[in-house]
Amino acid sequence: MKIFFSSLIVFTIISFFESPTQIEKSSKKYYSGEKSIDLNDDGKDDVRWELKYITNWTNGEGFYTLLLQNNSELLYNSRLGYPSFEKGDTIKYEVNQPFRWSHFGADLASMNMDTGQWIGKTGFLPIKISINDFMHCGWINLTIDTLNQKIIFNYSNYNIKANSDFIIID
Repeated sequence: MKIFFSSLIVFTIISFFESPTQIEKSSKKYYSGEKSIDLNDDGKDDVRWELKYITNWTNGEGFYTLLLQNNSELLYNSRLGYPSFEKGDTIKYEVNQPFRWSHFGADLASMNMDTGQWIGKTGFLPIKISINDFMHCGWINLTIDTLNQKIIFNYSNYNIKANSDFIIID
């Protein structure tokens, strides 16, 4: 009886502290033009890179925009824009202000790679993707390479458990 009870405690502790199950896409992919990406290999594109022209009061400028498809959502901060998370950060399924999940795409870098929130950065862009009509938190690791004027999709990851928080571990 003692052996069974102690084994049960050890199993419970291990199960409780286990990291979330993750699926990882590997290999770097370079996009300089338009490209759709299926993050979870379900045959449906989740995001799309596109060079979009925006006209403002001073001039027209092109921006590399990450457009969302298949009901995907990006985490947005109403004060800071699209945040760059780091390893160890938790992507929350439910968020409070100033954060919100948005169906709008993100203008991450200008065509000339001289303006934009993500210029010269590598980071984790929080995303929710739809799998069988359930939302799964995940991230896309991106680099905005200003020297070579490329957006680099390094890899992505998502929680296979729907409607749950997700810790960024690499």
